[in-house]
Amino acid sequence: MKEFGEVLRELRTEKGITQRQLAAALSVDPTTISQYENGKRTFPLTLLEPACDYLEISVWDFLKLVFPADS
Repeated sequence: MKEFGEVLRELRTEKGITQRQLAAALSVDPTTISQYENGKRTFPLTLLEPACDYLEISVWDFLKLVFPADS
């Protein structure tokens, strides 16, 4: 099982999106994105849907990456 922040970072980088771009889309500071990705801050559930929309992935598919059925 991957950590939430690790999945967030992988999806963001695969899409060629910078931390600054994602932060702007979510109306948070870019350092906050870094903290989410490094597990230093808990990602608020209120941002999950907007983040998934921006990363062009469904919430369900995102959560399946974090909590795969075979783990």
